[in-house]
Amino acid sequence: MKNSVRASELGLKLVDRARRLKKWNKTAEAWFSSALTSRATLNRFWARQPIRCDTFIAICDAVGV
Repeated sequence: MKNSVRASELGLKLVDRARRLKKWNKTAEAWFSSALTSRATLNRFWARQPIRCDTFIAICDAVGV
């Protein structure tokens, strides 16, 4: 997949901490809706699978990282 990235273990820890502060579960509708993506893509993010760079940034921005 061109222009794709995947989360690091440290990155997931940072995102997980921010997610818990918002009281969101790992696939919260508010999260993937805010990031303009899908639950499936959010699942791929947590599984450390490659996703599009712009989507990765949107997921992190939506949770405040």
